[in-house]
Amino acid sequence: IPGVKTNFAALYAKRGEHFKCLISGEIIAYKQVNDDYCDCVDGSDEPSTNACENNAYYCKIRSFSGKDKIESSKVNDGICDCCDGSDEWLNHTLPFKLNAANLQAMKSSKIQVYFTPCINRC
Repeated sequence: IPGVKTNFAALYAKRGEHFKCLISGEIIAYKQVNDDYCDCVDGSDEPSTNACENNAYYCKIRSFSGKDKIESSKVNDGICDCCDGSDEWLNHTLPFKLNAANLQAMKSSKIQVYFTPCINRC
């Protein structure tokens, strides 16, 4: 699920029809996860949306500011904050997998710039 910190990903795996809120413990229908409505008091049911205040979205590729996470209020706001564009609607991403090895190659060589559908570039 986009926006989930890597070490919490297993907690979001679908196991049956219900989801247990990570901190507050409510039990909700799994279909309510990422439905753009904050059902859990702790906001853990909305890792990929901006529905819950004070949540964080974890970028797969660091954010434009160099951080691993952004405030949930920046998710789906029309401005890409994650370098891969995953924080915006339709999960627009780069046309190739960006990793540390090719990121260094991109920085040290003259190659074509790839644009995400966002204005920010990393």
